[in-house]
Amino acid sequence: MAGRRRSYSVQEVHEMICIPNGALSDTESISDDKIADPDFVETPEAYESDSSFDKDEPLADIARTDPNQLDVEIHHAHADSDIEAPDDNEPQPGPAPVNRGFLGDRGNPQQLTSTLHSKDLLFSTPPDEIPSPSICNGVEGTPNPNIQLIPPPPGQSRQQLTKGYTGSKTRAISLQNEEKNFLFLQLMDILFRCSLFVLLAFFFTLVPVTVEGHSGVLRRQKREWILAPRNLTEGHDYTTYNSIAKIRSDKESSQKIIYSLTGPGVDKDPKGRFAVDRDTGFVRVFSILDREEIAQYKLFGKAQYLDGSPAEKDIALVINVVDINDCTPVIKAQQVGQVSEHSKPGTTVMKVIATDDDDENTNNALISYSIDTRSNSGGMFAINSQTGEVTVVKTSLDRETKDTYKLTIFASDLGGQPGGNTGTGEIEIKLTDRNDNIPSLLKETYEGSVEENTVGVEVLRIQAADLDLINTENWFAVYEIVSGNEGGYFTITTDKATNEGIIMTTKALNYEEIQTLDLAVKVKNEAEYNFGSSMLITGASESKSYPIKINVINQKEGARFQPSVKVVAISADKTSVSLNKPIVTYAAIDSDTLKTATNIRYEKWGDKDNWLSIDEKTAEIRLNKYPNRESTFLVNGTYYVTIMAISDDIPSKTATGTIAIQVEDFNEHCPRLISTTQTICFGDNVIYVTAEDRDTFPNSAPFDFTIIQSDSKEKWIMEPFNETTVLLRDQGNLWPGTYKVSLNIKDQQGKSCAAPQIMDVTVCTCHETTKSCLLRRTAKAIFGAGGILLMLLGLLLLLCE
Repeated sequence: MAGRRRSYSVQEVHEMICIPNGALSDTESISDDKIADPDFVETPEAYESDSSFDKDEPLADIARTDPNQLDVEIHHAHADSDIEAPDDNEPQPGPAPVNRGFLGDRGNPQQLTSTLHSKDLLFSTPPDEIPSPSICNGVEGTPNPNIQLIPPPPGQSRQQLTKGYTGSKTRAISLQNEEKNFLFLQLMDILFRCSLFVLLAFFFTLVPVTVEGHSGVLRRQKREWILAPRNLTEGHDYTTYNSIAKIRSDKESSQKIIYSLTGPGVDKDPKGRFAVDRDTGFVRVFSILDREEIAQYKLFGKAQYLDGSPAEKDIALVINVVDINDCTPVIKAQQVGQVSEHSKPGTTVMKVIATDDDDENTNNALISYSIDTRSNSGGMFAINSQTGEVTVVKTSLDRETKDTYKLTIFASDLGGQPGGNTGTGEIEIKLTDRNDNIPSLLKETYEGSVEENTVGVEVLRIQAADLDLINTENWFAVYEIVSGNEGGYFTITTDKATNEGIIMTTKALNYEEIQTLDLAVKVKNEAEYNFGSSMLITGASESKSYPIKINVINQKEGARFQPSVKVVAISADKTSVSLNKPIVTYAAIDSDTLKTATNIRYEKWGDKDNWLSIDEKTAEIRLNKYPNRESTFLVNGTYYVTIMAISDDIPSKTATGTIAIQVEDFNEHCPRLISTTQTICFGDNVIYVTAEDRDTFPNSAPFDFTIIQSDSKEKWIMEPFNETTVLLRDQGNLWPGTYKVSLNIKDQQGKSCAAPQIMDVTVCTCHETTKSCLLRRTAKAIFGAGGILLMLLGLLLLLCE
């Protein structure tokens, strides 16, 4: 493209735009000589031969010498290709006007250029110097009636004026003002005076060329086969529009081009929503679009020759469906949250989930949450309007009072601003249990009874009451006997089915010894107590003990043998044994009266070698034969026979005892102390006393120890330890020294030594670590030199007398 430059005054350009008052009529035109360059011949050769405006040469900045001058370039433009669409990137009713000029920045100072086809004028000037057509409204002139205003292209700020003349020439003036408004002025008389051929040639030859900046320098660039995305608002009816876009190849100026579209919405599902005019390239839509169904259509335009060969590469036509706020937020159904009762304020319960099918990148899908106060009784909960997070407000949530809350939730789009859509839904909040209730018994006192001599028998059931959640650790009771059961007669367990406490006997009671027992029982839960953030405690303030009285019922007991094993010593010497006389009487006693039982008959059982006979009335036992030390029926020198006592009751009761016949092994030894001296440390008070017996069972242990108290200040008590040992405990706080303790020790058959046995107890100060007595220090007298002198002095005095 080649061109010529010259300067015009502001007044000259003003005269091109405005008609002086009374100067021209509607049919008159401005003379060409006002803008003609006398040195420039308007021929294509003249444009092309002008080397001062080469195609690849940058448009140089024009030095300004006169502020009242405007720079004007006259040059020729070649059209390579064109893709046309509505100027504002939005569909317009009917065919959109064709852009016939394009302005861009030129550097500093900022200048505007417009490139037009042959024999056109280009005006370049700083924006602040371009006269606005509005000045024609003053005294300077009136607007040319043949000027038409059209909307400017989107995102650009320019005025475009086209001034027409009679003949075949067209002039274009591109201007820009400070307000960045676009004016496209077209001389209307050319539409009436020119032939149809001239009009067609005008539209098909007027091709804009973009100019891009490179490092602050403007260069011309060939326009590409590219379409910007089209934006169509959903729900709007574009089916009445002649086109929503246009695809065009510059090849159509020389050959017939056939246009077509392909892609979803055309020849792919959903089919038939878009189509293109095969001859003009105008794209139309045939249905109302819904963004929630499809948010973007990516179509491809094709330009082909009549023989089907491609004229251009396929062009992408992207149609974006612009969202409108036509969807109501939906709260997900059956949302259930849970929180522990007595939770502290601010505790998170749950997060409400709501969705909006509108564009998530717009406020149409920006949801604001709130709670219907009518459903939030007591104001127990709050919701974060932005996140939907539900939190606790008060600590007084009590599951035992109300265990479920159902809240109505509002979800509003547009961030809760007026004019949006609001959806409602219900959520459920369940309170989980804490062990905040201390269990108690239904009654303050209980009383039960049990027969003596019974074991494993249920004595009594006691019932606990608890308000916590049933069949959980917070509800299950744990019972404990805290006093009265030192003898270990009872146990208490929990019946899981009823949560009752069951008291049972584990050791037989003897009515003759114990008639009543007073127990104390406490109850608690399996789980530890947890009262949360609330200071309110439901139930008793602390676990208390409940008194339970147990009465022992007397039974009519059968007879029993005392002792259970009766030892009879017999010599193997026949001369000392009589077969006609009783060797012993072994009668049972009444367990209630401890006297000889009546209404009893006796039998022997287990007399393997028939050594004995028993009187069934008196229980006198005689020998049937002389004892034989060599008999194989002896066990460790003893012959055993079982004696049975049978009552006359119906049903009868029985008791058994054992006769042990010892042959030649007499109970001739008494139990004796293993050690007759004991040492204890000062401050200790326990001594272990052990005895032994050279006889064998049953003439030995268990031993019976008895203290023979003296008149001294020592106070000893005795506690059993095992069959051969007892504990002697001092209650007199003995000082270091030696003390004597007298003991009488009997074996199982009651035999003891003739004289009491004496044990010496030494109390001493002990070493802290070894606990051994420290030796007493002995004072020594040393007769030194001084003593000797004194003795000699005394002798001398005696001699002097």
